[in-house]
Amino acid sequence: MSKAGSRLCGGTLDSRPVTLQWQQAEGNNGRLLWTEDHDADENSKWTPGPTSSQILAVVPDQKTDQRRILYVEANPEAEEDKTRSPLSFHTITSNDSVLDDAPFKPSEHWTRLQQLPSSNFHIIISTGSGTGLASHVYNDVLSPLLSSFDLTPTVHMTTSSSSIAELTKSTFLPAALSGTEQSIILLSGDGGVLDITTTLLSSSPLPSTYQPPTLILLPLGTGNALANSSSQTLPSSLLPPDQTLNIRSLLLGTPHPLPLFRATFSPGSRILTNEGQTATPLHQDPQTGDHVAHGAVVLSWGFHATLVADSDTPEYRKHGSARFQLAAKECLYPADGSPPHMYKGKVSILQHGTWHPVRGDKNEHAYMLTTLTSHLESTFTISPCARPLDGKLRVIHFGPLPGDEIMEIMTKAYDGGKHVEDPRVGYEKVEGLKIEFEEAEERWRRVCVDGSIVRVEEGGWVEVRKRKGEEAKGVVRLVSCL
Repeated sequence: MSKAGSRLCGGTLDSRPVTLQWQQAEGNNGRLLWTEDHDADENSKWTPGPTSSQILAVVPDQKTDQRRILYVEANPEAEEDKTRSPLSFHTITSNDSVLDDAPFKPSEHWTRLQQLPSSNFHIIISTGSGTGLASHVYNDVLSPLLSSFDLTPTVHMTTSSSSIAELTKSTFLPAALSGTEQSIILLSGDGGVLDITTTLLSSSPLPSTYQPPTLILLPLGTGNALANSSSQTLPSSLLPPDQTLNIRSLLLGTPHPLPLFRATFSPGSRILTNEGQTATPLHQDPQTGDHVAHGAVVLSWGFHATLVADSDTPEYRKHGSARFQLAAKECLYPADGSPPHMYKGKVSILQHGTWHPVRGDKNEHAYMLTTLTSHLESTFTISPCARPLDGKLRVIHFGPLPGDEIMEIMTKAYDGGKHVEDPRVGYEKVEGLKIEFEEAEERWRRVCVDGSIVRVEEGGWVEVRKRKGEEAKGVVRLVSCL
């Protein structure tokens, strides 16, 4: 980094008097430095402060000339204690902003959010998501951030897997139907978004008075596909990469309609909960009678769906995203020495208004996945052609292979999505996907929809379509720094 052109100014760091300077790097990157030496110069001993990727916003005070630099940094206590928040929150104040030219000015959305009454500004803390850090992130980071703006949203703590759906039905849905503007900060994984959207869609068709709730998703689940795919910093973006658990989008982001797909299942299909022990009928569309589920991330069958379903136990979940790798080994290398399961079913894709068999289809498959997102984890690029919230549905698939070859393909997804360049892998943009199952054993008829598992009856089917036309205008809006 270069210090060329940097200037020194006074200020405070968490109320301690300090001297500050900005150390510029390439592009929009840089780092704030500080020292408690009040007679400091550039040759003094400087302590590294926040980098560009850790800064939440630079907020001018309306009553004084001061500016507040709000930022987060890695919490060193979390290295030893995995129950602690991974981030800590800090405030720097200065009368002479060293970041006047940096792109960290709060957005119009943040201004509107501050004007909402507490009854329309909500926080959901999903206590069971991921490794259980949501409440710690709220207490250590989000709560002090909001308190610094004198904001007092209504806070909800989940007590069961149905809490978010119940809250949506009792609170968010009536307000949305009446045209009330709502903002919801969601400390959860992708499942929390699915619970909200699915419950809101239970009243479809939505009336003209419907006002889509605005969601700010802080990724505290396991894979966090939505947050990792919707708030990527594009090459054209003014902002550096995010290291704030997406909290920065709360202050700097803009709401965008969240693209969704609609999955129609055969009538005997059931959604599995309670580690697969409870089977519940799917929502039935009041207009068509179809048994439907909606998603914003992924619908899969085969290897991906099996490992998601098999890993959904407390024993696996305590390992975080590593639970998928542990379950994958059991899928790829069965204990009896047999090869990975060969999934049987007829698969068709819809392109340019015409259905045709998926490439290389012999009714035998290992991996079948359709997605609206680019990432399933922060480093797992499942669909490299996808762009944040672009609404394009793509299919990734390949046929039966030995365990080592499946692992080889999956490993390439961690290398920027190079698996789609493999000749064994099919990768197409589609308008729809249909699977007609030919499996006798129910274990091989499980489908993953945004992390939830649906068991299809023997001889059943599922059809996935992009929501389009009036449907695509937005059930919810997701705040993102695009």
